[in-house]
Amino acid sequence: MIRQTFNLMLAQVVGRFTGFLILLLMGNVLGSTRMGAYGTMLTMLMLATIVSTFGIDLWLTRHVANHPVSKKEFLQINCLKWGITLLTFALYAFAFQADWLGSELKPFTGSLVLVLGALFFDHVALTVQSILEGNRDLNAIAKLILMRWFVFALLGVASLILFNSLLALCASFLLASLARCVLGLYLVRPCLASSESESAFAITDIFRFAAPMALLNTMVGLYFHIDMLMIPKLDSLEGAGFYKVAYTMVEALLFISGAFASSLFPLFSKKEVSFQTKWEQFSKGSYLLLLIAFPISFCTPLVSTWMIELFFLKAERALEFLPAASALNLLVWALPAMFINASLVRLFLGLHWQKAALGGVSLTVLTNIILNLNLIPKMGFLGAAVSTVVSEWVLCLFLMVFLLYRGKKISVWTPFIKPLLASLLCYPMAFFITQWSVPLSIPITAVGYALFLRGTRLLTAADWKQFGVLDTRH
Repeated sequence: MIRQTFNLMLAQVVGRFTGFLILLLMGNVLGSTRMGAYGTMLTMLMLATIVSTFGIDLWLTRHVANHPVSKKEFLQINCLKWGITLLTFALYAFAFQADWLGSELKPFTGSLVLVLGALFFDHVALTVQSILEGNRDLNAIAKLILMRWFVFALLGVASLILFNSLLALCASFLLASLARCVLGLYLVRPCLASSESESAFAITDIFRFAAPMALLNTMVGLYFHIDMLMIPKLDSLEGAGFYKVAYTMVEALLFISGAFASSLFPLFSKKEVSFQTKWEQFSKGSYLLLLIAFPISFCTPLVSTWMIELFFLKAERALEFLPAASALNLLVWALPAMFINASLVRLFLGLHWQKAALGGVSLTVLTNIILNLNLIPKMGFLGAAVSTVVSEWVLCLFLMVFLLYRGKKISVWTPFIKPLLASLLCYPMAFFITQWSVPLSIPITAVGYALFLRGTRLLTAADWKQFGVLDTRH
């Protein structure tokens, strides 16, 4: 199982890296305005995916772990998703015509139709993925991820180089979804029951058990993607392109916190494990994550301009995308909170505090929307970056305060103190090295920081060995 988990993580890293490279190539070829349009399309697709999935995938994984699903029921689930998708698209079309949402994309209507059309294939693949996850076949899920990104990379790069067209890139995206869907149908066949009698599945269970997950997922989706919908409306597609570049660079690091959260969630879910033990493991994981996150937050402003110039090879494109460096300098301050929140939400779900988690996420969404409405008209896409940072820390603060409210005698800020101090000491070293060589400052600072942690025993081999190990004393 450890090997399968590693293979899945590796596939996710390859997928994120490939997607980022395609985004950079797109920026170099098509420019910031069309990149902003593409980013807005993907945001609309992601929101439609979350709403039309209706929490079914999370519920299905849990169901399949105990009962198989028949071929007929597999089709029923996908038909239900497709029906909700059509309803979602009808709402999109109404908002589109009323100039409430996505009106800036009217010159790119054909591309938008292709991107949103991929959702019908994606739903099948996501249903397959849920069944495979319920059967703990993570290697098959890794194959699905790699298929999607391999086809998109191959066709996407060819479309950008040969046709220099956003429409061709979106067609490549649709074909990549189709390829993943076909592979998924092949992989899921052995997992489907031969008849309904072998399965304890009832379609009505979805509305009883999946609805709470659907609400939480919708709120999370709104929080993570509402800014990319508001920037074109309140600022410009060009600003959305700058923000997309910066946010993608930060988002690329989230597989680290995702891996920690996934490794801790089984322990958080065990009823026989005491809260104290769960909190100790959360603190150990948070401490390690913050040792990574805080130095990135402090030192990124020293190298952000150089990174943009490195990624956009043409001088005119590098100059065009230079404002993205300012957004990146702000967004990296959300990274520590993002890392912590990933595990905190899993801790709350493991403790069956779903209502508290939903309340925290809902408060964060409301905060994010209010800040975006006020800051984007004044600051442009930089206002969205500020809103994201504040919102992430609002969620972190809410969840921590709730822990104290529930009477848990814990020190919620202990994991923050030493990593913050270590990062403050790391910054002068990075600053002086950048005066000599910006490219070399990243590896030299990283090595120097690691040696500093080892020399001061702020990080030891025992910290890694103890992480994720169940303490039976509690």
